[in-house]
Amino acid sequence: MLVMFFLIVIRFWPLLVANKTLYFADNYSLMMPGKIFTAQWLRQGILPLWNPYIMAGLPWVGDVNQSVLYPSTLFFIWLAPAVALNSILIGHLVLAFLGMYWLARDWTKHQVGSVMAAVLWAGSTQVSGSINNLTTIQSIVWIPWLIWLGLRIGRDRWAPIWFALIVLLQFAGGYPQHVLYGIGMAGLFSAYRWWQSNDLDNWWQWGKAWSVTAFLSIALSSVIWVPFIDVLLHSTRMIQSSAQAAVGSLNPLMLVKLVSPYFFDKPTAGMKWGPAWSGQPNVVFYITWLGLGLIGSVITSAKTRKKDDWFFGIFCVVTLLFALGENIPGFGLLQQLLPLFRITRYPSMVLMLTNLTLALWVASALSRFKVTRSWFLVIGWGLGFSLFGSILAVVVSHWHFEVLWQVADQLLGFRLSSGQFHTLAKDQVIAQVIAQSWLMATLLTLGAVWALTQKRWWLLVIFMTIDLVYHTQAMFFFGPNSVYPLTGADSAVAKLVAPDPSYRWLTRNSNQPYTDYGSYWEAMVVRAPFSDSFVDDYELATTDHAQRLRDGLTPNWNMVYQVPTIHGYTSLLPQDFATLWESDGVVGINFIDQIKLENELLRSWAVRYYAVDTWFKVAEALPPEVVATTQQWQLYHLPALSRFRFTDDSAVSLLAFIETPNRLELNFENASNSASLRIADRYDRDWRAAVNGQSVTIQKSESMRLVPIEPGPNKVVLTYAPRWFWLGLSISLLTVSGILGWWWIVRNPLATLFKHR
Repeated sequence: MLVMFFLIVIRFWPLLVANKTLYFADNYSLMMPGKIFTAQWLRQGILPLWNPYIMAGLPWVGDVNQSVLYPSTLFFIWLAPAVALNSILIGHLVLAFLGMYWLARDWTKHQVGSVMAAVLWAGSTQVSGSINNLTTIQSIVWIPWLIWLGLRIGRDRWAPIWFALIVLLQFAGGYPQHVLYGIGMAGLFSAYRWWQSNDLDNWWQWGKAWSVTAFLSIALSSVIWVPFIDVLLHSTRMIQSSAQAAVGSLNPLMLVKLVSPYFFDKPTAGMKWGPAWSGQPNVVFYITWLGLGLIGSVITSAKTRKKDDWFFGIFCVVTLLFALGENIPGFGLLQQLLPLFRITRYPSMVLMLTNLTLALWVASALSRFKVTRSWFLVIGWGLGFSLFGSILAVVVSHWHFEVLWQVADQLLGFRLSSGQFHTLAKDQVIAQVIAQSWLMATLLTLGAVWALTQKRWWLLVIFMTIDLVYHTQAMFFFGPNSVYPLTGADSAVAKLVAPDPSYRWLTRNSNQPYTDYGSYWEAMVVRAPFSDSFVDDYELATTDHAQRLRDGLTPNWNMVYQVPTIHGYTSLLPQDFATLWESDGVVGINFIDQIKLENELLRSWAVRYYAVDTWFKVAEALPPEVVATTQQWQLYHLPALSRFRFTDDSAVSLLAFIETPNRLELNFENASNSASLRIADRYDRDWRAAVNGQSVTIQKSESMRLVPIEPGPNKVVLTYAPRWFWLGLSISLLTVSGILGWWWIVRNPLATLFKHR
């Protein structure tokens, strides 16, 4: 517990003592707005099943990436957003540590090795990289728990139930790929352990136990996966190209990060070069130099080598090859044979399994490790040379780099000075980052080796913890808690006009190149001298521009301020809506490409307001009619039809209007005796309508909703009833009832769970 506490303190020190929070990437631009939006309605007693504020309306509870039903949502009801986020991150780091500890303890029966494995996993590059995306951290931490419970299936009658419960939590966490990887890895490790026990006559018992586990897992998690599958099948993920699916493939050169995590990039230093320059961010994996040394020591000696080493080694090689994705021949064929790999992305995500296996392998190696004279000499001489070289590299990179750079430039025929990338300033930053990382790794490994030889186990774990935190901390950006507004805060831009439910907005931020969050994140991690980034030390300290983007309704923060937009950023983009707006023949995966102001669809989809952030240079022609102007913002009128209109396109004069995520109520007079009411919201078959108390069928017209109405007064009520969600919920509740009935008969499910065997 002390080691876990130490890891949390040094990992999240700014969160604990400096009133800071983490902000970067998907957390800021997708997850946090979604959580705040969900919590706003839950406080009013409404579970938002639909989101009316982006993309003209989207299924919300069916988008598993929003983790609406995961327990973390409750934190945002009770706490300020920044405090809720900090609490969730710390809590999940605890879960990662404990899950890996129990798995390693079960596998190795070695106390110190188990603690070391827990540190190597909870502080790993894979878990650390997931912290910037709530859904990935909420899902990845459960994988060791699944494997641990998988090892007990067939031996513990309660294990299938606990396994199914973890699957439910992991799926609700929001990242389905992690669920598939976790279940697959649990089954593989369980089968290996069963085979290793030489109990081949009882394979029937093992298969029967896993069949029960599979049934319970599928049934219990139905509330999550049944509505998710429905939304997925109608999303652009189903029609993405092979190239889109292969995004995030591991470049083989990035494997140098196994020994030098900051070799090609260091976000907090603003450095990026080589294969990291144009590729997707990839943290690969890092288990410290000592961890590599322990594995190398046991597998090179016949006295310490065992079957586990073959199992771990083959598994790591296979997952590593798959992570290479498009960089290996035949990957396209694999995508064709296995459709799952066509709808998922980032092949290198499988490296989390490699990382986890390596952590378990280090624990296993430590339980068998013996300090020998040859090992000590090799490690001693190697670290001695490394210490000398790293100190020299640090000195040269800081004090004599210019002279050596010029010499190297001459020897290379002036290719450095004449090239498009290399400059003295860039290369010096690269050299300094690599040299500092090299020196720190050497010093911490020296300390760890000394502790290992002296059997100072607590010092050994402390050195490895510091090593991991140092080599993963650069992917975290800390800002003031105010970077996430308190629930109910108003946007200065939204206040420029009175709320108008009959019209939508379009924001220039994200509708023009280099004005969205993606460009802002790139400006944070690639700074001077590597780019002309507008993010400087002042911005990193204050997050002023990030908050300006937020208050300017940059999607998806508009949903927090309850301002409807036609665009946004989502994990499951509806196919019909994306196809409707596509302009270059390529359907997007998460968002719609730039929408031209002359696009006639803006008029029919009731987009009347165009918000322009004048902080960015405006080169294109803007609409002629200005609604309001402030020091930074300009709001323009676009020609638009009403969101609620009759078939002749005349606007409906609303006498009463009520809208929540799941319900839309309109009262109006149909003086022209129009046959239908057009609602410029995205059509979805799960919306139901009643006109003056009588059920009617909503028709689809140009991807919008068309509701038959009556002459004279009309009260139109639309309700969202996602049938697949209710079906999944019913199956899950029936499963819970069955489990509780069985528990009432058998009792005491925790009695054997933590019993060591």
